[in-house]
Amino acid sequence: MHSAVIKPTATPRRARLLLLSGIVLLSALLGAGAVYYLNTRPPVLSPGCAEVLAAPANLLANAAFARGGADVAVASWTISGTLGSEAADGRLAVPGGTDLLAGRVAVHPGKHYCYDVATGGSGHGQVMIHWDDIRLNEIARSDLPPRRAGEVLRGEFVAPPDAAYARLRLRAIDDQPTFHAPILSEAGARLESWPDGAQAALAFSFDWESAMGTSIHSRTGHDPAFALDRGLKMRSGADILLDLFRPAGLQATFYATGYNLLDGNQAHHKYAGDPIYGFGPSQGWQTTWWMTHTWYSDDPFGTAKTDPAWYYGDQADRLAAAGQEIGSHTFGHLYGRATSREFMIADMDEWVAALKGRGLPPARSFAFPYRSSNDIFASFYAVLDAHGFDSLTRIHSADLADRFALYASPRYLRGVLTIMPDFLLGADSGDPADGGGEEVTGGAGGRAIIGELIARHGATSFWTHPQQLTIPTVRTAWTDTINAAVAARAAGDLWIAPVSTIVHYWRAVAQVDLTETVDGGTRHIRLTSRATEPLAGVTVRLPRAARSVQIDHATAPQRFPDRVIVPHLTPGQTVEIAVTE
Repeated sequence: MHSAVIKPTATPRRARLLLLSGIVLLSALLGAGAVYYLNTRPPVLSPGCAEVLAAPANLLANAAFARGGADVAVASWTISGTLGSEAADGRLAVPGGTDLLAGRVAVHPGKHYCYDVATGGSGHGQVMIHWDDIRLNEIARSDLPPRRAGEVLRGEFVAPPDAAYARLRLRAIDDQPTFHAPILSEAGARLESWPDGAQAALAFSFDWESAMGTSIHSRTGHDPAFALDRGLKMRSGADILLDLFRPAGLQATFYATGYNLLDGNQAHHKYAGDPIYGFGPSQGWQTTWWMTHTWYSDDPFGTAKTDPAWYYGDQADRLAAAGQEIGSHTFGHLYGRATSREFMIADMDEWVAALKGRGLPPARSFAFPYRSSNDIFASFYAVLDAHGFDSLTRIHSADLADRFALYASPRYLRGVLTIMPDFLLGADSGDPADGGGEEVTGGAGGRAIIGELIARHGATSFWTHPQQLTIPTVRTAWTDTINAAVAARAAGDLWIAPVSTIVHYWRAVAQVDLTETVDGGTRHIRLTSRATEPLAGVTVRLPRAARSVQIDHATAPQRFPDRVIVPHLTPGQTVEIAVTE
């Protein structure tokens, strides 16, 4: 990590001596080792930053410092230290030694990022920006020298090469400065991550398992009666979800275990060699059953008609026909962190063969059973990569680096395995296999997450096991959340799509180059796609409202005054945009 530090403006020798005397005196007053920059001149901004700070499109969520609920002092911000009093006008008093860290915002290397923070109170405050790469590793930090409370905290930084995200930090150096209405904006026209003017992306996804999945391979015991009941409810829950999605034309991702893709097993096939996975007790499982019984030994060897709790091939066809994405949850619902590479290869070979056998398109997204991605090595990810998967979810909760941002797996550096964060919505059955307990309760909780997602301009997903939809309170929570998401989509704020659709669009739009020039009252923008797949609805956010827009010399309709939407951008294509302001 390195720091790019803005130094004070040069002064004549006498002024420098006076400045040095002031620093020494202030250091003596505030304690040994406390050295401050006392430059009082406001920074000189580039024309691009002067423009966007005059009427900013703020990238920061919750610039008003609103509370986030009983357990969150300030929504969308991380607090390091303590907070002082909160004034009604949104000024936040911050005792010395406390930091306010904003949520990540997507950035583009080489672009200028402009900040402006109102201050007051006493003491000194500081602005810094942390630059993260695509794996959310910090690669650089830009610091502004501390300034006396009440002075201007304004300036700009250039995103370094390989930067994908930025985090703005406000630091109280000493005493108790106040911060108010922080702004972080990108200079000039900004290429957005999501299509058709949307500010954020949301997926709905489900760990969809027949009785063969978690039901029979429960960490709490071996109970065939429970597995049968849960398998039937899982079927019912998936049908309930189809009914909820149909009116709004929503498409979600259903992560299938292997028997979900079968019409039956009257041939008594031994999938993946019907192995014994002897890892249960060592991983804290409450049963030793699987130490002595093969993984598929409970197979009834029937059909979807005779044993509908076990085989879901007919429902897989209905889901696919409705436009739902089928992803992988392994064939045998394997506990990843304790599964060998060899077992994983055999399992994934079976899963891919079963999907192909149904005539369904290749799957691109994978969900870890039991959220068991912790302690997984690169060789495990190489198996997923080799089987065609390029997006991952159900990451071990403690390992989720950001709940509102897509990012590349830090454990597999060859290629891009993109992580989709998630929230478990609705009640949990009490079985640890269901995910370890709800994280979002009820429709109000779902709406709050959607609101924060839009404010952060990010991406995330809601998930559950479909059988939970047979519980009235959970069905109500999902109905309310789906309705809120559809309303946000209608307002133009939210894009709703399957997991791999969101991930592939995000990766492809990052391969679009934007250049611009301003000639009088006309802004000329050029987009060139280096992506390998076509893009629809590519969105450019303008620093000010447009009076008219032309795309390739043809007048373009405007749904949003500050956004240009390019209907189609094919690989290798260049589009010329002229904006009259």
